[in-house]
Amino acid sequence: MFLNPPLQTDPVNRTFLLGTIRTFSFGGDIQRNCCCKLSRRPVHYQELVSQFQKIQAMLLAREFVGYLSRQIVRKLTPQTIETPNPQAVIDLIESVIVEELTTEDRLNEEVREILGQYSDYMRREGVSYQEMFRRIKNTLISQRKVIRASGRDTGDQMKLSRDKITDMSHKIVSMLRKSRDLRMRKDPNDVRLDVVRAMTELLVAEAKVDRTARDKIRSQKREIPEGSEEWDLLHKRYYAEELKKIGIDLGR
Repeated sequence: MFLNPPLQTDPVNRTFLLGTIRTFSFGGDIQRNCCCKLSRRPVHYQELVSQFQKIQAMLLAREFVGYLSRQIVRKLTPQTIETPNPQAVIDLIESVIVEELTTEDRLNEEVREILGQYSDYMRREGVSYQEMFRRIKNTLISQRKVIRASGRDTGDQMKLSRDKITDMSHKIVSMLRKSRDLRMRKDPNDVRLDVVRAMTELLVAEAKVDRTARDKIRSQKREIPEGSEEWDLLHKRYYAEELKKIGIDLGR
């Protein structure tokens, strides 16, 4: 299984962190019950934090990662690769994708832990949790030269950024070349480009499904905050319905 080196644990400079937090203070007269882009209704600060953390955790569902891996192997076989054991190749590709997504999950968790140390100060001073999360995450990404996984952060129309797809394709091909469960029928870079095309095609389709599901939630008569339990349930339902409409069965 392909594993990234562990993320460095170098602490974010305390002076920098406090300075950044204070930059985004709205003033001492901010109400503790506030509003933000996640919801127009007044909600408690901790509820906003909880909603934002849940949104950050949503990138690709594990079920879709499994489907993505199976479809990549199907699209590559037999023109690009030959294998007597497709499941072994599927497992290999899935392990690379999961590990790459887990890297960003670990980074998000580290940012949450850092901000958790200053939660009382941020709540008291009216600091935007979302903006601080992005600022601290950007700092860590820059320090550690991490390739952003989220397409939302890079302006791409897919959940995964194009840079991350390219990075994953290199790692997938590297693992394929080492595997005894297959034979490549093309030059490694041509195989990599086929992987990129397969991933991009599936992720573009998935992104359209996700947007449609979100549009259906937004069309409700009352506003449902993203990250809330109701929002999650509706999104899961609409998402599954839209996948079926375009013939995608996550169980296949």
